[in-house]
Amino acid sequence: MISNSTHSAASAVTALQAPLLRLAYTLTGERSEAYNLLRDTTRSVMSRPAGVIPSPESLFEVMREIYRTSYSTRADKHRVEVAARRLYAIPAGEVATDDTVPEGTMSASHATMLLTKLADPHHRRAISLRAAGYTYRQIARLDGISTLRARIRVMMAGISLRAAARL
Repeated sequence: MISNSTHSAASAVTALQAPLLRLAYTLTGERSEAYNLLRDTTRSVMSRPAGVIPSPESLFEVMREIYRTSYSTRADKHRVEVAARRLYAIPAGEVATDDTVPEGTMSASHATMLLTKLADPHHRRAISLRAAGYTYRQIARLDGISTLRARIRVMMAGISLRAAARL
C-alpha cells in the first residue's frame, strides 16, 4: 500500500508531466531524449525519502540538474561527432567528361554558345535574366517594359533556343 507522502509526491509529479515534458523537449531537442529525461526526473523525485513533497519549482530544478550532468555532455559529444564526419568527399582522380554533364542537360559553354546565336539582343537579355533566376516582374522592371512583354520575350527566346539546339 502506498503511503500518503509517496502518493502526494506521485500526484505532484503526475500533475506536472506535460510542462516537464515540454521543458525536456526544449532542453534536448529530440523526442526520445525528452522522454528519457522525463523518466529520469520522475525516478529521481520518486526515490526521495518519504515525507519530502517536491514543489513544482524543485521538479524543474531536478530536471535541469539531470540534464546538466547527463544529457548535455551527451549532446556535446554528439555535436562533436557530427562535426567530425565527412559528409561530402570529392572523388579522387580524373572525372570522365561524359559524367560532368547530367543526362537531359547541357554544359554551360554549350548553353552560352546557343545564347550567342540569338539574333535579337532583347530576347537574349530576357532569357539570360530568366535563366539566372529573375522573375518576369524583375525582368520587366530592369528593361522598362510590361510584365506581359517580358514573358513574350522569354517565350520567343525559348523558341529560338530550341530551334538553335536542333541545328
